Amino acid sequence: MLMVNRRDTWKWVDPDKGDYSVAQPLLQPYNRQTSWLLTKITNQMRKETISIQKFVGEARQASNDAMKAVKDMDMGWFTGLLIGL
Repeated sequence: MLMVNRRDTWKWVDPDKGDYSVAQPLLQPYNRQTSWLLTKITNQMRKETISIQKFVGEARQASNDAMKAVKDMDMGWFTGLLIGL
């Protein structure tokens, strides 16, 4: 948790819960266009991060399922095939 000052109001911010907007209010008085762009990029990165995490989770599950299926199979025929080659 971080303590940040937002417009003279101190607030606890937890980056682990997705609050990455600490810099935007600091930039607004100086450069609104940069602040807007930073907000847009932050939101897009948050969406892409969630998408990547979901993909990795699904790939991990598929890999675990495949390894379990191979382990459960009787591998005697496969070993014989390899020796025969």
